[in-house]
Amino acid sequence: MKGFLTSIALTVMIIFTGCTNLDEIYSEIDSLKKESKELIDRLNDHETQLKAIESLVETANLEIKTLRVLMDAVEKRVSVMSYKELDDKSGYELTLSDGTRINLKHAPVPVVGTKVHSDGLHYWTLNGEFMRDALGKMICTQGKDGIVPILRANIDRNWEVSLDGGTIWQEVKDATDNPVKAIGKEGESGTLGLSIIESDSTITIIYNGTAYVIPIRRHLNPLSCVAEYNMNPAGDGFVTDMTACDVSGFFSFYDAVARFRSITINGKRYHLPSKEEWGAIVPEIYNNLGFYVSFKITNAYDDVGESVMLQGESISFTSDFRSGVNDVCYALRYKGTDRVSAWRYEYIGNGNNTHMKITARSLHGQSGVTVEDIAQPGYWSVNNEIDVVRCFPASGERLTPSDGETLIYERVYGSFWALSVEDSTSAFNMVFVSNYYYWEEQSYASSSGQTYRTRGLNVRLFTSGD
Repeated sequence: MKGFLTSIALTVMIIFTGCTNLDEIYSEIDSLKKESKELIDRLNDHETQLKAIESLVETANLEIKTLRVLMDAVEKRVSVMSYKELDDKSGYELTLSDGTRINLKHAPVPVVGTKVHSDGLHYWTLNGEFMRDALGKMICTQGKDGIVPILRANIDRNWEVSLDGGTIWQEVKDATDNPVKAIGKEGESGTLGLSIIESDSTITIIYNGTAYVIPIRRHLNPLSCVAEYNMNPAGDGFVTDMTACDVSGFFSFYDAVARFRSITINGKRYHLPSKEEWGAIVPEIYNNLGFYVSFKITNAYDDVGESVMLQGESISFTSDFRSGVNDVCYALRYKGTDRVSAWRYEYIGNGNNTHMKITARSLHGQSGVTVEDIAQPGYWSVNNEIDVVRCFPASGERLTPSDGETLIYERVYGSFWALSVEDSTSAFNMVFVSNYYYWEEQSYASSSGQTYRTRGLNVRLFTSGD
């Protein structure tokens, strides 16, 4: 640009110092303008290319971090707790059993990936080809030799890799020992680099052309074994309202056992839970006057021994309870097992929608969480993406199932059959009740209630496994 201005100045001097062909001068000016524009265009093009390379490097290193988490999940047998599509539809968020959350994005033009070599191990790839260091060696992702590389582009726009966290850099070589240009691989139009296929026990994540098979643990949270809704009056399906007190069916113990010991609904198997299975959700009574889950009476119980049944497995563990905390009971249950979890029991009085609400949060892979932490209301307002919630309406009970008139304790009391008998005339049930029933000490929930087998109670089924 400076040369351009100098030339114009000289031209002006020539005009005033002698006779000159003006057409030639104007032609020279146009030529200089053209050269200047070409220079600016080249600079702009260079800047655009640099930004594209910067974006490519950022994308490549982000893909490496994501792939490393996937590889760790495969190697360590970490389970997928849940996954959901991102709000912008750009991919999925996975929540793993160790508390890790990762975002996987659709990648129509993948840069970095992994691929299995003939030795059965995964190695890093770049643009679909094995990534190699300066000595031509492939870079492993697994085991003691597993490395998490960092990529950058050098002044020649070739890929460089660091295998020690960014201290030493070396050019990436291809199979013929040539440097690899830092350009993206052209993908097929419309091809997405991410898909998720779910089976009964695993999910297969196909990411940038490679499949990663990870176990899925739907029942790591015990509360997820409970159906979301009560059985309807016909006994052939579920109601559609979680909390309404006036929509559920009432069944005698005999009818409940005959109809719901094992049943398939919408292609999924369910069963009437035993007393021990209900104990996996709501603990038993403490003694004749005390309850671990009490909504009004303030108590603290630590290291309570519990033995329950869940998905056909007998489990023994200890739990801590803090009851009567602003009308809520909190618990740290399943201590010492992979089902360790935080629990919140609430009695919610709301007319025809009066119900008990139970929230459970898996703490698997986490450490240092205490029952005092759990008993803080703020604890439940964050990090609640994987919480499981079940609501149990206070529908009361009928003196006999067919007696449509004699409904007692509706909107006060909820009672659900268990597949376990107490004696020749009584059977167990999961029960909850508010402080409006008898006296304040009776504001509780328990899995060891008993009532006559001829009474009409609600039915809440449990899933029968995958």
